[in-house]
Amino acid sequence: MANTNWQRKDISIHYLDEVRGAIPFGAVQAQLMLQIVDYFNANPKKIIDLGCGNGFLAEILLKSYPEAIAILIDHSEPMIENARINMKDYLERCEMINGDFSESLTEYADRGTVDCIVSGYAIHHLSNEQKRILYSEIFDILAQGGIFINIEHVASATPKIENYMMNFLLTI
Repeated sequence: MANTNWQRKDISIHYLDEVRGAIPFGAVQAQLMLQIVDYFNANPKKIIDLGCGNGFLAEILLKSYPEAIAILIDHSEPMIENARINMKDYLERCEMINGDFSESLTEYADRGTVDCIVSGYAIHHLSNEQKRILYSEIFDILAQGGIFINIEHVASATPKIENYMMNFLLTI
């Protein structure tokens, strides 16, 4: 994944300014992420945001959990530049890494040391084999009781499930 269009500043800025805000139910997804983290691990101390973009998910988590620290990883230098700007209020509590999470996560965290790992619209860029490896590494670096949340758009398995989910989301 190292050499992609995400290295281009114009592509990254277009995504941040035009696309991300238009993602259906984006605010609901962020709210649901917080509810899930709070339910399963109510006080995470160490967070990793994979494919962090401008740090949107990490910012929400750091704002909600004032004792937490975060590692933000993105292979796009323009995204990391935006994260540095967006995360200005949290710089003492986060580390931003221009790195490729299709490489080993053990470079960023030891086994069993991370309470919460999140990713938003990034992992789908990996090949299926890279995803399998990444998910295995995520499991290895999560602490006991840690949680992984991958926010992605996926196709529903059946039209009935899709209809149910759309009706559910419209009631929130």
